[in-house]
Amino acid sequence: MLAGKTYRKLVEEGSLSFDENQIQAIKMLDKIGSSLLELEKNNSSLAGFFRNRKSVPKGLYIYGSVGCGKTLIMDIFYNSIAIKAKRRVHFHEFMDEIHQAIADFRKQNNSKKGARDPIVHIIKPIIKEVRLLCFDEFHVTDITNAMILQRLFEKLFHAGIVVIATSNIEPDNLYKDGLNRQLFLPFISLLKQYVDIYHMHSDKDYRQENLRDKKMFFFGQGEKAKRAMDEIFTRLSGGQKGERAIITNLNRKIIIPKQGGGVARFSFADLCEKPLSSRDYLKIARQFSTIIVENIPDFSKTSPSAIKRFILMIDVFYDHSTKLAANFTTPLDKLIVDNDNKFEFKRTISRLKEMNSAKYIGTKREIGLN
Repeated sequence: MLAGKTYRKLVEEGSLSFDENQIQAIKMLDKIGSSLLELEKNNSSLAGFFRNRKSVPKGLYIYGSVGCGKTLIMDIFYNSIAIKAKRRVHFHEFMDEIHQAIADFRKQNNSKKGARDPIVHIIKPIIKEVRLLCFDEFHVTDITNAMILQRLFEKLFHAGIVVIATSNIEPDNLYKDGLNRQLFLPFISLLKQYVDIYHMHSDKDYRQENLRDKKMFFFGQGEKAKRAMDEIFTRLSGGQKGERAIITNLNRKIIIPKQGGGVARFSFADLCEKPLSSRDYLKIARQFSTIIVENIPDFSKTSPSAIKRFILMIDVFYDHSTKLAANFTTPLDKLIVDNDNKFEFKRTISRLKEMNSAKYIGTKREIGLN
């Protein structure tokens, strides 16, 4: 099924509101998808695909304001296209992986003579396995990223990999006012050579509309609580079913049980009964606009370590204006902690109440964290 059919189905179901700017992006993506499917049909092996890279279509860079539906549209396209050799990844996670691979390569080869470009070697597995590479939240603020992007993407593009990206920033403003920006400008020219640019203009912030005047916290448990969380996920993800995903942090894997449209859904046990750190919560907060946490228990029966992680998690989400939807087995004022964490927990309760307020829900995050 192509993305256009999926989009119209979601509109008919009432999960989405029809938007001409979104449908235009969908049409452009479906054109790319049809070309990729035809290439795959005529070239069953990746080697054959790359030998015919002159026939590979240009990718697409979609930019627009927060909440206009960029992530949703890319997710619909990605989930609709029946290509196995594809990957969807948050841009920062991808770059973290690249830097880690560079560090590993240098560590393994520091005793060998002669200058060796690590990018030539670390890019090989990507080229071998991927035809379609989709990036969410493409933006550049880090000089270490800025200085390697041209060499990195030059090899991706020359290998015939099609790149789709969403961003809040138009290409010409990437790394604006960055240190040594003149060295970065060739990357912008390279990007524009291999991707078409589409400005998804919108006067609406659909994300805020889906949050405004809506119930975000549910108190109770059982089937009724699950239905409430199902409804929230469906509404905020634009009607998507959601898929399991994995993100990495310092070579450790964090499992996302369900995600779609910039929304991630976890249980309390997923986030607080596993050995996650503030870096892990920050990684999650950077990649998802809204976090759903289910089955938050009565803390009088919860381990102190899990309570500490919950306090830490809420602090990280609060500091980054991450939207929170949750179901608690008991009202907030009865989530009493009677141990060494009780004073910190008072702040957590205060923050939870604020996170459920219309003012907090209406807060927009900084560029790059939306």
